[in-house]
Amino acid sequence: MQRVKIRSLAASTLLLDLDGTVWDSRPWYATAIARLSGVGASEIESKLGEGANVIRLARSHGVSKAKFAREAVKNVDRPALYDGVMDTLNRLRDLAIPLGIVSNLSGSLVEPLLNSTGLERYFDSVVFPGRGVSAKPQPHGIRKALRELGQEGNTSAWYLGDGAVDAKAAQAAGVRFAWVSYGYDDEVPLGADEVIDQFEDVLKLVC
Repeated sequence: MQRVKIRSLAASTLLLDLDGTVWDSRPWYATAIARLSGVGASEIESKLGEGANVIRLARSHGVSKAKFAREAVKNVDRPALYDGVMDTLNRLRDLAIPLGIVSNLSGSLVEPLLNSTGLERYFDSVVFPGRGVSAKPQPHGIRKALRELGQEGNTSAWYLGDGAVDAKAAQAAGVRFAWVSYGYDDEVPLGADEVIDQFEDVLKLVC
């Protein structure tokens, strides 16, 4: 696997993806869709691993977006956070680093999942598609998050994600991109400024 390690400008603002970056959501999605549809969880997770969109996959098994969001969040255990997420977010908060979320997940999932994992208190901006915000790789979400954080035009902002669409969105928005090697994509995307092998290494970006 190609690796990238570049000395870059220290981060004064951090924006994060969710799936494959902050939490491992595929087993959670698979369990939720399986429970609501009667299809085996292993089959669902396999399709997610092939890149299937979770909402479209749920619909293909007769589970509407509204039902999935409502019933899954209420009745399925929360997604598993990657190691070191809570401790690292606490440290970043102590350092007064502005933090935001930019996700392609539906808002009907983002907000309840952040609440169920206890992460909502760390982020002053949470952006997802809708209301004039296009999904990544469009840069709209990143730009909106920076505006909400009062960091518009910040040349030392970073976006952290696990995929090529994240890298493209960061580049289009004019922010640096850190790729997480522990996420769902196996190859370093073009344009990555840094590689993060475990979540706590995010702290190296702010030093």
